[in-house]
Amino acid sequence: MLMAIRLALVCGSDLLVPASSYFENECCSAILSPFRPFAGLGMLWLVGRGENHREFCERKLSQYRSNRAIYRRYKYWSNQMELDLPWLSRSTSPTKVITSHWESSQHRLEELVPEEWLVEHPTFDQRWGELPAALDGQAFVLDNIVPILDLTSLEVVSSIHRLVNRAYFESFISELDAGLFRSLLFLRSSALPRTDPKLDFPYLPILKAAENLGIRARIATAPANELIRMALCDSDIANLRRFLHHGFYDSSNSKTWTGPPMDEISVFISHSSKDVKLAAATVKLISSALLVNDGEIRCTSVPGYKLRGGDDPETLRRNIQACRVFVGIITIEALRSGFVLMEMGAAWAFKKRVCLLLEAGLAWTDIPGPFKPKHSVKADDREGVVEFLEGIEAAGFGRTKRLAKFDAAVTQFLSET
Repeated sequence: MLMAIRLALVCGSDLLVPASSYFENECCSAILSPFRPFAGLGMLWLVGRGENHREFCERKLSQYRSNRAIYRRYKYWSNQMELDLPWLSRSTSPTKVITSHWESSQHRLEELVPEEWLVEHPTFDQRWGELPAALDGQAFVLDNIVPILDLTSLEVVSSIHRLVNRAYFESFISELDAGLFRSLLFLRSSALPRTDPKLDFPYLPILKAAENLGIRARIATAPANELIRMALCDSDIANLRRFLHHGFYDSSNSKTWTGPPMDEISVFISHSSKDVKLAAATVKLISSALLVNDGEIRCTSVPGYKLRGGDDPETLRRNIQACRVFVGIITIEALRSGFVLMEMGAAWAFKKRVCLLLEAGLAWTDIPGPFKPKHSVKADDREGVVEFLEGIEAAGFGRTKRLAKFDAAVTQFLSET
């Protein structure tokens, strides 16, 4: 979480922290403590209902019994006249949103809890419906729900926890037009609601991008003031933001960061479907050696880079029209493919930057006429492969600053082809 916060502060615009997390959890306040200098720039906020933190805490006191540790924490904070983090007031009541989700879930309990549990507890449906009233003003949290429903099944408790958390987070994102951390390593959760993917912060892909740029260690260890400087004027951070803002996280797959919409493809790789091995090696070469988000690449035969729903000619045409670089893999099979020749013709008509990879054994004269002056290299020539990457880089893509990684990507490509 600490690294995720650091990445969010240097790459994002605002980091919004639920006030309940800050006040209830000592770990949360301790983690945020070093980053308080960001608050002075309006980049770090506590968010809660009420005009200020004291009003928020007073309202919370009524939701917990006085013998609870959490009550004592809210009592302490309600007596603090000032906070060293700015307050962002919200109007939506999380309790109302959670209650709404709870009530709408009653008709589909069989999807939330095991069937045998419902059979063994025939009044569970009724008690579910009575729970909001039974809370009688207490916080709509698991610690209060479990004893009222007399839950003994860990599976049922986990299911309810996911339902409550999803509703809780949804109450924030819908009102504040905010995204969520996703793809965290140790705090990964299936309880996150769907949001606008362009607002979410995909932790693992951003972490990988920072590693490729050679700035992961700097971000991880820099003191707050240095992080502020990096956020405001560091060119490497600017490149890192490009990953965040020119791609988006696919919340349906926790391991995949899919790219921009189809009209934002940056690299289009034209090839014969019979040359899948060479196409896959080319994708790996480009994504490893250059700062190109996986999702910016279209390669219709390689899993993860295909069109959803199959190859539609009109969509392919728009992809080619939108791309910054057209990569042509020229093989004997490609020269026999009507699709490849059609795609190359579209690239020529749209005046795209074209970079061609020739299969070993083909001659320069085998390249279709209009493309002979373009960047054309042999796929088995190391210097040629480097020149090929430089041609793509010239379209505005950065190169990984780790020379060893760049060289390793080229070496692996040559070994695979």
